[in-house]
Amino acid sequence: MPIEKINDFLNCYFNILGINDETTMACIKNGIINRYNKYKDCFPTISVNDDSFKNYIIKSNNGYYHLEDFLLNRLFQSLRYIIVKSDENAESCEFSEKNRTIYIAENAIKKVAMPIISNWSSESKELFLKILTSTVFDHELGHALKTQFIGGYKVRLDNSKAFLDDLLATLKNTVGDDKAKEIFSSMDFSDYISADDIYKRLISNFAKMSNGKYSSIIISVDELIDNYSDSIGSGIDKQNYASDKNLTLIDELLQETESMDNVNCYNIPQSKFKLGSNGNYINVFYLISGYRFMLGYGKILTSLLGNEGTFQVTYLDPSPVLEEFNKQYQSIAQDVFQNDLSPFTNIGNSLHKIMSNQDESDYLQLDLFFAKCYSKMITQKLSVDSSLDVETVLNEIASFQMRLTTNDVESIRNNLPHNIIFNDLRNQLLNLNKSNNKAK
Repeated sequence: MPIEKINDFLNCYFNILGINDETTMACIKNGIINRYNKYKDCFPTISVNDDSFKNYIIKSNNGYYHLEDFLLNRLFQSLRYIIVKSDENAESCEFSEKNRTIYIAENAIKKVAMPIISNWSSESKELFLKILTSTVFDHELGHALKTQFIGGYKVRLDNSKAFLDDLLATLKNTVGDDKAKEIFSSMDFSDYISADDIYKRLISNFAKMSNGKYSSIIISVDELIDNYSDSIGSGIDKQNYASDKNLTLIDELLQETESMDNVNCYNIPQSKFKLGSNGNYINVFYLISGYRFMLGYGKILTSLLGNEGTFQVTYLDPSPVLEEFNKQYQSIAQDVFQNDLSPFTNIGNSLHKIMSNQDESDYLQLDLFFAKCYSKMITQKLSVDSSLDVETVLNEIASFQMRLTTNDVESIRNNLPHNIIFNDLRNQLLNLNKSNNKAK
């Protein structure tokens, strides 16, 4: 039923926004459905206390939104336009909350990818570029879904209005004020509706679709707050944490990790990046990502946060999760980083240094911190429940070791500080597994 509802609403949404590109529609559908499946067990509902925006199209029920409704509401509020940049000089893809737009610069993606795939067959190139574009789109879609708003439903910066204003200004500069107004008034702009009118049109059409099947859960236009909306941030960059610029990298790390999981084509390393002179390196799983040097930390961070914590910290208020995380691992941070900064601040600072310099010592320090945190988390779980799924933990450890600093020489690899901790934990788990099997 939730998937059917998602498809019903999205098909109508595509129709109203004039989205008919099969790849774009698939990216949005997969983006919503994959996130629903990922978080449905830990966050089946979202309280209006966690997101008090009053202008969502799908109404809450007894103070809660079903997860599928929450994700759809975020999409409808945050994304009204998708613009493919044709400018060859466009260098980046982005989501703009100011005008509710995702910008995709296909030439920029090709520019970065082509040196890697220049000798591939045309068919392989096309497939690879499609995967890359889908991943980039999902990343920006994630930012859109994680943006929270307050206030009314109106958009402060509107694409259609900006276009018409620019057109009128150009005409005035070309033919003068009077002639420009004459030409402008004779033109048909019926296809150029504002972002606010798009929202109202969505409300009207959602209420009528499937013979009024969903009409009882759709807000009416009269219930909308007639004012402008303002963003209070996206992901971790919300409220009290927005001033810590290094947390932006953690937010990007979590977003890129989520998108790579959604596209599901990044389980095998694409390249190696050498560190230092001892043969140490990191595996690079997403070679064209601007965050490729730090992406190895995504899996272990989301494991430490858990699905519930990851959802809370990125889609809702991050404060309770960050406070608990900082409390849980403060002593480890003091020991590893030799300062009194919070664990999350140290992670952000380390990622900043890694992105700036790719220095081996910074990698190894952050590797050690995460390994110690993970070992503490698993040890605490075992103290409460000895029936922990050992196989899952062992697979996680193997995944982390593939993503953190490693070496092809086994003796050197096993003596890396973080791997000593991981290997000790693995041995404890294997012994526990043997004991549990004997008890059976």
